[in-house]
Amino acid sequence: CLDMKPYLERYQKYAVLCHCDPSYTNFLFVGEGDSRHLHLIDWEYAGEHDPCLDIAVFANAANYDHEKLSWLMNCYLGGQPTKEFVLRVYGYMALTSMLWSDWAEYKEMIGEDCAGYGPLQYRCASEYSKLFWELLPQVQGEAEYG
Repeated sequence: CLDMKPYLERYQKYAVLCHCDPSYTNFLFVGEGDSRHLHLIDWEYAGEHDPCLDIAVFANAANYDHEKLSWLMNCYLGGQPTKEFVLRVYGYMALTSMLWSDWAEYKEMIGEDCAGYGPLQYRCASEYSKLFWELLPQVQGEAEYG
C-alpha cells in the first residue's frame, strides 16, 4: 500500500481542509422539522489534505460497495469523476483500510474483541489496492497523452 504514496502525491491537485474522520458517527442532526441542521463533529484529526481522503474514509466507515462509492463520488463532484479522481479515492480506500486493519490487529493483541473488523478491513485494503494498480496505467496514459 505504501508504494501508492508517490502516485497519490503526483495526482493530487490541491489540498483543502479535511475532517480526516468523517465516519457517519461524526454526523450529528440537531433540531426538528425545518430547523433541523447537520453538524460534523470530532475535528481532532482535521488538516489540509486531498479531498479524496474524506470521501474514502466516509465510504470505508459506511462499508460502501463499489456502486455506493461511485454514487458518493458523483454526488461530491456533481457529475462523473475523472479516472485520476477515482484512482486517488481507491488509493486512500486501500491505505485507510490497511490502517484500520493494523489498528484492529493491535486491539486484538491486547485482548479486545474487534468482531472480525481487522480481516474485513484487510480484504478492503487488498481489493482497493488491486483496483488502484489496475487503473494506474490508464491514468498515466491519459496524463502522458491527454
